[in-house]
Amino acid sequence: MSIFRWSLGKGQTKNFVAFEGDSFFTGTYTIVSNIIAGIGGEGVNFNTINNAVGNATIRQRPGGDNNYMFHPTRLAVTLAAKNSNRRKDLVVIYELLNDLSYAVLDGNPDPVTYTYNGIIDYINVINLNNQGIIFNTPTPASSANVSGNGYEKCRKELINRLRWVWNIPTGTPGVYRSRQYPNAIMCDIGSDTLMGYYGASDDTTYYLSDRVHPSAAGSLRIANNYYVPAILMY
Repeated sequence: MSIFRWSLGKGQTKNFVAFEGDSFFTGTYTIVSNIIAGIGGEGVNFNTINNAVGNATIRQRPGGDNNYMFHPTRLAVTLAAKNSNRRKDLVVIYELLNDLSYAVLDGNPDPVTYTYNGIIDYINVINLNNQGIIFNTPTPASSANVSGNGYEKCRKELINRLRWVWNIPTGTPGVYRSRQYPNAIMCDIGSDTLMGYYGASDDTTYYLSDRVHPSAAGSLRIANNYYVPAILMY
């Protein structure tokens, strides 16, 4: 049983959900609305805030952009949202694609370790505030700015490293909690044959024509198959 298990039911004290991440949460077919619809069906009241901005990363990129989750103002908004009247606070982050692809593009000498350490650092910060966090293994991206630059090779290495820490059987889609980081649940979308395999983003059933952002069907699949079950694990 989860150490954060809620007693689900009508009239329950509201819980707070912060949606971090990038344009996956702010795009044409927002995953957020599908997640809210899914968790609302359980009869639980949630307070939500969407901190997502385009091109967001966990850490600041070289050059001084402010679209990163460790930005003092942005992090303060997420952490300050914790309220003792709420049963449990969550931070939902659909990330790592930007962190990994930009690390490759920026010439980072070790994009995989850089991206992995970023998510672990963020998990630890959220954990110190006694909040939970949900994130996912990165999805493929066939856009011109990503394909051919080593992203796919790094993506596989990163997914394997995350799966090892979260003790996930190879190629098994689902949501998993790590014993090492019990406040963190990982959604292994990278194992999803329709959305996570190499070349899957070329299928416009689940991805838009940019071959990076999910379509309406893709957003619904991500929400219903991964993020809704993950939120309800707490």
